[in-house]
Amino acid sequence: MNGTCILCGNKSEIIAEYGFMITQCPACGRWIMSDRGFNILSLEQKDKCKSYLFYHKREKGDYFIGEENKYKDYISSIKSITDTKHLSLDTINAWYPKTFVDKVDLILLKLAELSNFDGDLVNYANFGDNLFFIKSIKSSNIKEGYDIKVQYRYIINFLSKNKFCSFVDSGFLQLLPDAYEKIYELQKNQSNNKNVFVSMAFNPDTKDTREAIRQGIISAGYSPEFIDEIIHNHQIIPEMLRLIGESKFLILEITEPNFGAYYEAGYAAGLGKEIIVCCKELVFNQKDFSCPNLKEIKEDSQEDIEKNGCKIYAKAMRPHFDIAQKQILVWSDYDDLTKKLTEWIKYLFPTP
Repeated sequence: MNGTCILCGNKSEIIAEYGFMITQCPACGRWIMSDRGFNILSLEQKDKCKSYLFYHKREKGDYFIGEENKYKDYISSIKSITDTKHLSLDTINAWYPKTFVDKVDLILLKLAELSNFDGDLVNYANFGDNLFFIKSIKSSNIKEGYDIKVQYRYIINFLSKNKFCSFVDSGFLQLLPDAYEKIYELQKNQSNNKNVFVSMAFNPDTKDTREAIRQGIISAGYSPEFIDEIIHNHQIIPEMLRLIGESKFLILEITEPNFGAYYEAGYAAGLGKEIIVCCKELVFNQKDFSCPNLKEIKEDSQEDIEKNGCKIYAKAMRPHFDIAQKQILVWSDYDDLTKKLTEWIKYLFPTP
């Protein structure tokens, strides 16, 4: 049915099913939330959500905003395969720019992405609130109904006076040469990037490890990217390489064997990105990686061992601790992993 996106106010298609609200918005993209969550979002949360969704809009697939248990309820309630990424409010808060300068950096990068060529005209009329981080919160010092206009005037004046943008017509703007110079520097050093790519084995046994890593990254003020939460039916390699390229650094968890993770780390290293390697203490200190079925082999011969696959098993289970001579973050339990990872990230990437 036709309706209004509760985040940005654009006309949208809204579907209610299984206790969830599905919104297809031209500015925010397709996003989903439980009925209850839909009704209790604060104005501040809505403002942060609308900008996050706009800056991370997916060409295919959608976002589920809310708690993980609600996300699982939604996935189990639908019968078709869906490409839905879980998005927590903590992740949104971690990404949301903390300063005006950070906002300007993101605005310029997004405008460059939206421009088909140098000097292209960008029509921001339908997504200006999302793009410029416009807040819905009212000020007692501003005349009723002028809060949004004041915010627009402020950012437009700044972009114009600094020769970043030319506002050529109502709802249209054009990036200027000084903006492209700034954009080039931003793309070069990625100082504003909050995304962190996580390379690890993804299976039911690593769920708690994944969540400990997620919380460690969020607590440090960054946004975690797990490839299996984003891709279902797409070409995974190009998307993975894109995410690594756009990440500030990479987390490599090697407790459980996953040869693909080493490839991802190698690609990140080739791009000059920092890699934080993590391993559980029990595995890090383990000496014997022999096959657990070895004792069942009647004849302890080389042929029997190879037939049983024990050599292959041992080789696959042993982590590569000499990865680029990297220091390894060794953790004892999940709380320890979260705490150490947060501290490690803050040490490597201190905030001003």
